[in-house]
Amino acid sequence: DSLAYNYDPLSNTDDGSCTYSGCTDSLASNYDPIATIDDGSCIYSGCTDSLASNYDPIATVDNGSCYYGGCQTPAPINPYVDEITDTRAKVHWDNMNIDSCKVLKYVIRYRELGTNSWTTKSGGAGGGLCIFGLNNTSKILYNLNPGTTYQYKIKAYYCVEGPSVWTLPKLFSTLDTCPPMTNLSVQTYSNNPNKATFNWNSTGTYVFARVALRVNNNTSPWQTAGGFGIYYPTLTVNKFGLIPGTDYRAQGRTFCDSNITAYRSWWTAPILWTQPNNRMNGGSTISNLDVYPNPSRDVFNITFNSEEQQDLRIRILSVVGAEVYIEDRENFIGEYTKQVSLDNYGKGIYFLEIETIDGIINKKLILQ
Repeated sequence: DSLAYNYDPLSNTDDGSCTYSGCTDSLASNYDPIATIDDGSCIYSGCTDSLASNYDPIATVDNGSCYYGGCQTPAPINPYVDEITDTRAKVHWDNMNIDSCKVLKYVIRYRELGTNSWTTKSGGAGGGLCIFGLNNTSKILYNLNPGTTYQYKIKAYYCVEGPSVWTLPKLFSTLDTCPPMTNLSVQTYSNNPNKATFNWNSTGTYVFARVALRVNNNTSPWQTAGGFGIYYPTLTVNKFGLIPGTDYRAQGRTFCDSNITAYRSWWTAPILWTQPNNRMNGGSTISNLDVYPNPSRDVFNITFNSEEQQDLRIRILSVVGAEVYIEDRENFIGEYTKQVSLDNYGKGIYFLEIETIDGIINKKLILQ
């Protein structure tokens, strides 16, 4: 090759030994990607005036970029996206305020990849006289389409000098829709009219589910079954402390991120039911039931009378149905007295359950 640094005019067979001289530094403006020997010809463009704010000591050719104070309206730097769900995402950038550049506002544009029309959103607008500049560094984009790739770019407007250029477009993709809860149903118990069990299915994997319920009118407060959530793959939860003979309604939904509660399904259609009537009313063989103190910080005193000889089961359950105390009494009659400590269990709601052959009596316990 006659263009090679070591070209041999006498050779008639190439042995692959050709070398090429030129600038081998990829940072130089005249970088030669085929050069294997640096010939000292590298040229570095930049500001060559040592008095300028942006003086570049390695620059050999001045490119006219020198400035000496004031705002050069830089575009926002380090843009990125997080907190992505199926319908929203949060865009971030660095705070662009410096003493000589005060930001008046940021503008964000985004569009589905492959489309032509941009949607424009404000990233915040400063008021007053730009004394401090606008310090916003993030913006949540709402109403996005699930499972879709988007382009976005950001521009800054400065208080005196005007707008920057747009940042180079970057990409992010929204997640698929959170799988909804399906076939929500409720099971009640004639021998325990204070309890209901909820069951459901799902079309896919999620993180946790919630079931909300209330007395079936528009003024009753909502409550939850299972606390803050029932984690997948559990598809059932018990609810205690319901009122016998009362009409209820319930709805459920799933959540697909334990930190971003906005990533969730829609509520199911409401289900309606009536709790069974308390079988113990009017014919109880248990009388004078008392629990004190209630609320309590540790110990509960339980007393009642068994009017006739009978087998009893005394249990204390957590709000999620876990058994924390159980006692069986055979052929018991007379006054029952017991002191039970829940000091080793977490604060919250518990339920005393006294089971006889005729049914079950429940009483709510509050551990503070």
